[in-house]
Formats: sequence, C-alpha cells, structure tokens
Amino acid sequence: MLYAQENVPVPSDPYDMPDFERDDQKQAINEILNASTRDSAERSLRRKIKNIRTLTDALIKRHKLIEGHFFCGDGVHLQYLDSQIAELVMMRFLELGRLALPVHDSFIVRVGQEAELKNAMDEAFTSLFPNVESRTKPKTTVMEEEAKNRMNDGKDEFKFNDFDLEDLTKYSYYYDL
Repeated sequence: MLYAQENVPVPSDPYDMPDFERDDQKQAINEILNASTRDSAERSLRRKIKNIRTLTDALIKRHKLIEGHFFCGDGVHLQYLDSQIAELVMMRFLELGRLALPVHDSFIVRVGQEAELKNAMDEAFTSLFPNVESRTKPKTTVMEEEAKNRMNDGKDEFKFNDFDLEDLTKYSYYYDL
C-alpha cells in the first residue's frame, strides 16, 4: 500500500532477498513500519532474528522508494487503510446478499464467489488508490495443498479416505491483497 500511496512501482515480490528468510523479512518490515526508531525496531527483533542489523540495512536499500515511512510509526495508518478496504469489500458482499469473512489481509467466501470477491477487492483498492492497479491474487487452500501433496506422493489427488475430516472445515477460498 505504501508503494501505491507514493505512486511508485511496486516490486514483484517485496520479500525476495535470497540472503534472508522470507518470514524474517516480513517480520522486520512490519516492525520497521510500526516502530518509531530504528533502535526500537531492532531491539524488538534481536532475539528472533540473528542478523537484524544486516537485514534492516538490506530492507532499507531494497525499499528505498518508501524509506520515508520507516521508523516513524506509519504502520498504524496502513492498518487503517487495510481496514477501509476490508470494510468496502464486506459491504459490497452484503449488498450482493453474500458474506465475505475477513482473515488478516484476506477473505473467505463460498466456492463459486471468487470472481465477485476479486472484483470487490480490486474496486475497494482502486477507490483508495485510483492511479495504481490492484494486485489481488488467490491463495492456495488447505484442500489444494493436500491434493498437491497427495499427487507428489503418488496417491489419487481426489481420494481423501485417510484425510482428517476436521481439515475439511478449513477449506475456503481466500484472496490476498
């Protein structure tokens, strides 16, 4: 969202630095955006990420175009913008007589409503950032992952006799902003 707010090109993958774990990059960016100083951001991550100073330097270099938002507490504003998008999506689905359940930066909808969700998310994003194209993408579901794993193991992807039925309740279609 910061790239959209600044109207500058968005990297295809903001967490693609090969020398660092993807989860560490995500956690560090989150802290960098929420902390008021570099020292407080690094202090909070020292126990979790061994090379936090090197990672912070790399993230600043990687995200030079939005560096002005680092270490100033802008994360709260981003959460507010995210909540505005979520509200617009949920209200659009209510207008359609349907339900979209928010989960972090994603939504769960009934199977068959994926296109409507994508449209609602794209419209909501564009309403806040009219000069930037939305990059909404589907997330892989639990069932899709299980089918892929079964195929890789040489099993029939659609026979779930040995699949825990409780996992079926996790099956949902998500989209991620």
